[in-house]
Amino acid sequence: MSVTTAFESDCRECLDALRASLIRLYASMGLDPESPQDIARTFKLNKTLTWKLSKVINTSDTLTGVSHVPGMSAMRIFLDALDRRGAQRPDLQAVRDAAERFEQTIELHVGDRPTLELVLDGLAPGADDRLEMSRKLAFRGNSGIYGVQARTRMALHVLAPNADDPRTLDLAMVRGYVGFRRLRPSVRWPLFQVRAWSTGDDPIMTRPLWEPLEPSGSGQQTCLMPSFSSANLPEICTQATPEGTDIVAMPGPVGNFGAIDCIVGDMMRSAVSRYRSADDSTGELGAAITVPVESLIVDLVVHEDLSFALSPKVVVFGHVAPHGRPSGREDALTTLPIMDEVRELSGRPPAVATPRIPNYPDLLARVCDRLGCPLGKMRAVRLEMKYPPLGANVVLRFELPEAPRTS
Repeated sequence: MSVTTAFESDCRECLDALRASLIRLYASMGLDPESPQDIARTFKLNKTLTWKLSKVINTSDTLTGVSHVPGMSAMRIFLDALDRRGAQRPDLQAVRDAAERFEQTIELHVGDRPTLELVLDGLAPGADDRLEMSRKLAFRGNSGIYGVQARTRMALHVLAPNADDPRTLDLAMVRGYVGFRRLRPSVRWPLFQVRAWSTGDDPIMTRPLWEPLEPSGSGQQTCLMPSFSSANLPEICTQATPEGTDIVAMPGPVGNFGAIDCIVGDMMRSAVSRYRSADDSTGELGAAITVPVESLIVDLVVHEDLSFALSPKVVVFGHVAPHGRPSGREDALTTLPIMDEVRELSGRPPAVATPRIPNYPDLLARVCDRLGCPLGKMRAVRLEMKYPPLGANVVLRFELPEAPRTS
């Protein structure tokens, strides 16, 4: 039996005993567990306490019920209040014994309540809130440790058939941080990690194959998009690394007065194959999380003829894959149990507008115009994730179709 199974089994047994004893106590006092506010007023108790007890009694999910069990000090306050109103001592003692047994079980398995919260966070049944509390705590801690944070990490990927060779796809990638700010003035921080590309055993692709989405006009190759970035950008420099190139924000003002939006984007003609091969059966696009961030938005926008890309699976790896090689299997050791899903955006053109990304419809229109693909023929899916883990690689992975047979 696994540790997790033993933990859940013991918690279920303790919770069932506590629930049964509370139901008997409520019934003996004529209390309605569906009316926690009335109970709070009648016994002059904290409304949160009576609400938690109502959840313990009424929930059918063990993990949800465990998360609502009050601590022993709160349970004593509750039982003392009912004792003063004439509750039967055996009923009170049954609740007290069940609560103490629950606390002993928690101490045995995880040690204390704060650790229990982390365990329950990792076992949350819902896909959207898996590890959300832990991720939020990590966001705050990493913001303080590294001295930077941002409101939104955005990634926009646009795919369209190449006009000269429809067997290949043109690809545009836009990456950005909205509301990036420093918590220490001396921080130098890599906003983006640009990784070279390869497929299987093919040689690594180098950056000259990519074209900036917003040419500077100065002759200097840069993927910065000034039209969609802040006017008060600090000094931005590039640094070569063994894995590719880092785009680094240099030191600057602390807090809101130094907050910036920084958007970069580039494109490649015939960047990837439209069809699967013996060595490559999937396409994947995503975002590397290089800054502690409150929310992640990844949009995959494709030409209507590429509907195969509109049902991607979301996989979150705890590392950024080197040299742009495939991120790894879904059951890899570094895969994180975060199971958010994409949703399709309505409309043609897709309704991409969001308060988290300024001027986003204009940005998409600029990208499609640069690629030469009609905006009205594009479809899109979106992934939204709260507090993506720092250092993670969030991947949207989809199956490539078979190439059509030639006669």
